[in-house]
Amino acid sequence: MTKRGTVSTNNIILTFDSTDLPSEIRVGYVKVRVRPFVPAPMRCFRCQRFGHTKDNCRGRPTCSKCASQDHTDETCDSETPRCVNCGEGQTPHSAYDRSCPAYVKEKEIMTIKATRNLSFKEAREVYNQSHPKTSYAQKVPLQTPLQAVAARVDFNHRELTVCSLYLPPVMPLLPAVVHHIQTPNKARPTHARA
Repeated sequence: MTKRGTVSTNNIILTFDSTDLPSEIRVGYVKVRVRPFVPAPMRCFRCQRFGHTKDNCRGRPTCSKCASQDHTDETCDSETPRCVNCGEGQTPHSAYDRSCPAYVKEKEIMTIKATRNLSFKEAREVYNQSHPKTSYAQKVPLQTPLQAVAARVDFNHRELTVCSLYLPPVMPLLPAVVHHIQTPNKARPTHARA
């Protein structure tokens, strides 16, 4: 196997008839350790998205350096890189950067697929279960303190109970304040039956 067609490596890709990989094989009189092959994530060189190639792309041509759809990376003169896959991340980077969070995610999915012998869809589900998404509400800090209000209406005894409880976000639970309001007894309307 050669790296990009120029440098010879000590790796050989073998395909076995079985889904279970042997831990080692014999080549001549030498034992050789076997490990699963994890391919690099597939990135389209047209739209820069993961999961397909340029030949099967239906997206618009996008610059891999600045994520612009006005030009390609050959004519890009932008000084600040921007990734089309993860947008504005912690550090500015291009779509082909190996430290891109989207690339790292796809690489982990490919590793799960290869090591557990799963389909790509199953590997993505395993990844999503082990990396739950955080919602917008979980990311945004609480701006106002919590206030819980509960009400109970008892029509039989003409009593109305209102409970309000103030919960500051950092302080311990405060005791509830309960207000009892007595309502005057009123006669119930009767319905005449015909």
